[in-house]
Amino acid sequence: MAKVHLITSPVAGSRYKKKNTFTKKIATIVSRLFKIGKGISALIIFVMFVYFIWILMDDPRYKIKEIQINGLKIFSETEVRKNVDVFLGSGMVRLKTEEIKRKLQQIPFIEDCSVEKDYEGNRIIINIQELPPYATLFVDDQMFLISHTGKILKRISNITEAKEPLITGVSRRNVFEPGAYINDEGLWSALEFWYEYNQVPKNKNIKISEIVIDSNENLKVYFDEIPCETRWKRENLKRQVQNFSIALNKVDITRVQCNEYIDMRFNDDIIYK
Repeated sequence: MAKVHLITSPVAGSRYKKKNTFTKKIATIVSRLFKIGKGISALIIFVMFVYFIWILMDDPRYKIKEIQINGLKIFSETEVRKNVDVFLGSGMVRLKTEEIKRKLQQIPFIEDCSVEKDYEGNRIIINIQELPPYATLFVDDQMFLISHTGKILKRISNITEAKEPLITGVSRRNVFEPGAYINDEGLWSALEFWYEYNQVPKNKNIKISEIVIDSNENLKVYFDEIPCETRWKRENLKRQVQNFSIALNKVDITRVQCNEYIDMRFNDDIIYK
């Protein structure tokens, strides 16, 4: 019996392989074109989005028309507007709130602030926390409001703007400009005296008009109701002020017959002349 072997023709097999390879190439090309198409579509969408945002930034409907300032109780709004009115007319979308905050933080009397955008009202809302003045520094015929840390908050020209007490005698070696800190031991002593004086109980509250930094060791303090100066040692001011408070509560110190001074520097003794 004869056997028949079914063998594929070499020519037919070669054609099949070529056809299969061609199909794969077409599929690969289509797949790559599809991926490229997706990438191009994504790029077009991104470009359109950026263009839309750019147009929106310059849209007159979103220009800043008003800047509202809240929280000022001590200082005037005019002083703040000098720094922020430059943003009027700017695009609300493009302008960053941090940029406005940086401008505000250049103002010495601003301790903290927040900035909000009101798109419906084309308005910027600024909320300010002021650094309150603690005393007034007088040097070289100029007056400055200062904080409890010795920071110069503002130069003033009218005594009605002054915050009691008036401090004089600070070393002229310091820089006296708004925003600067006064590094002066005499000033620290004057501020310490003012702090301690506000802590002690007093039956009669007498008004301090001036604290003079007299020397490396002493302060002179003038009260409106006492006819002469009072002298204090910079060291142990708390104890001296407490003794002064006790004296105020026991006698009417405003009637002490002093022609020159009342001296608080000698422990628990009060000397007057």
